Amino acid sequence: MLKKHLQLYQEERDALQKQRISFALLVGGTLLTGFSLLDAIVAPSFFSEFLTYRLLATAIYYFLYLLLRRVVPAAHSTFFGLIGYFIAVIMFLLMIQRLGGVRSTYFVALIVILVCYMAIALHSVFISLFADLTAVGLYVVTVCLFSPFHAREDMDVLLYNVFFLCSFVVLAAIVNTVNRKSRLEEFELRMEEKENTENLEIRAARLEEEVVKKSRERKALEERYKFLLDSLIDDIVLLDQDGRIIRTNNSCYVKEEDHKPAVIYDSVVKSERKVFEHQLIVPLLQGREVVNFQARMICTGSKEFDAEITGQQLVRDGKSIGLQLVIRDISHRRKLESSLFYSLKNIRKTENATILALVKLSEYRDITP
Repeated sequence: MLKKHLQLYQEERDALQKQRISFALLVGGTLLTGFSLLDAIVAPSFFSEFLTYRLLATAIYYFLYLLLRRVVPAAHSTFFGLIGYFIAVIMFLLMIQRLGGVRSTYFVALIVILVCYMAIALHSVFISLFADLTAVGLYVVTVCLFSPFHAREDMDVLLYNVFFLCSFVVLAAIVNTVNRKSRLEEFELRMEEKENTENLEIRAARLEEEVVKKSRERKALEERYKFLLDSLIDDIVLLDQDGRIIRTNNSCYVKEEDHKPAVIYDSVVKSERKVFEHQLIVPLLQGREVVNFQARMICTGSKEFDAEITGQQLVRDGKSIGLQLVIRDISHRRKLESSLFYSLKNIRKTENATILALVKLSEYRDITP
């Protein structure tokens, strides 16, 4: 475990230890006084004496609880828990000694205290064994020194009691070890999950920044593309597979001010729509490029104009996504061509007239002496 994680684990363990020890002191003090009713039934002659023990222990428990909650830091909560544990052990050892020593039924109270405290407290295995074995040793010393044995059976009872106490000591140590290992594994998993979450958040933030960056770049690219598209003199028309107009540039002749034609055929003169479809649209759908296709089209205001069209199929990831038409108005060129043909015709007539005049002049000279 990393050093920073180890420190955090100790802080969390100390906080949980403080919470549990505080709960044990508060509830334990209340139960010690509450179980005085058992003394009135089992040992009525010792009720007053045992009640004094219980009230004194309860007062100490409450005092330790107030200190732990208000003054003592969480790191020292283990020490307060051990104090409360040994106070309860000593109190019940006094009761056991007063009730006959080794044969006292209050021996069970030691097992209850041992099991309950070790189940609540978060001690290491060393502290757990030290506290429990100390309690067993105090029990043996109390029984052997202050409670005389009246028969050999008393020694057998002591051995049985010590055996049971040691068995519970071992069980408590095993449970404590398993719980400590489980908490450590849970903490490591939580820290790993936290690190993974932080890494995911960092990656998500970077990904979000990258998405924002790419969106801005794409938007800027679209704006440049739109500016370039709108700056072209020729008409740019994007069609879907059914010939519906998807988009046009600002200078497009085939669009109307209020709405766009539903299909490109609406912008073609009726007499040429079939030719337009079979010689332009169908080849484009087949993936062939069409260049310099000429047709008579209808522009804004229902005016007709001569157009020269170059088209190609738009493909992305191997799939056709539409058609692109570049439409150029050649009406002015047609007028210029007509003017040129007319001028050429006049020139030819002039040339023919000149040739005829020269021939006649030559004939006239030949005839005239």
